[in-house]
Amino acid sequence: MKKQKVNNKKSFAIFLRGGTGVGKTTIGKKLAEKISPSVFIEQDILRYMVVNGLVASRTGLQPGNYPGEYRKQCKLADKNTLDLVRNFTDEGFTVIVDGFNGGESGDTFYYLKNPEKKRWYPEKGLLKQKLPNVRVIQIVLDTEKETLIERLKSVKKWNKIVIDFILKQREIFLDTLDRNEVSLVIETCKMSPERICKRILKELK
Repeated sequence: MKKQKVNNKKSFAIFLRGGTGVGKTTIGKKLAEKISPSVFIEQDILRYMVVNGLVASRTGLQPGNYPGEYRKQCKLADKNTLDLVRNFTDEGFTVIVDGFNGGESGDTFYYLKNPEKKRWYPEKGLLKQKLPNVRVIQIVLDTEKETLIERLKSVKKWNKIVIDFILKQREIFLDTLDRNEVSLVIETCKMSPERICKRILKELK
């Protein structure tokens, strides 16, 4: 597929939303290759810029043992992501963002204790406020639970505690999903990454 130039008075930012293992990185990189000019932001990399004190499964510091610090690092990654999106779109780039809100629910532990307060994140109007001259498109990616579990089990560094946490994040994310705030919801196990990219590009037109 030829690279597609996105011509619009407003710049584009495409947020690929969804839990760990649904294919955001794979699809985001492929999508960035097909749009010119474009930038790909993998939000986990921004979180992992914290070296000493990073709360993430790869460090051995489990989020469940440090819920406050985990939430702080997730929110900081969101803030840095929005700053980068604004900087790149100001220069005319289309930005594809892989993930948001720390695996799609930095508030997982809080919501587990306070299920009545679960809500879609970001709150309505926040992205317009932070990115006033950017056309933001939120696309939710998901896959069947059984397929996701098999994908997560294939990652040797993730034990049952980590996998269960990821599944809880996914459940909370889908429970709070506001379809009025997203453009597409795509089951990644039902289409190839190439077909998914074509569908997203069609939405951009």
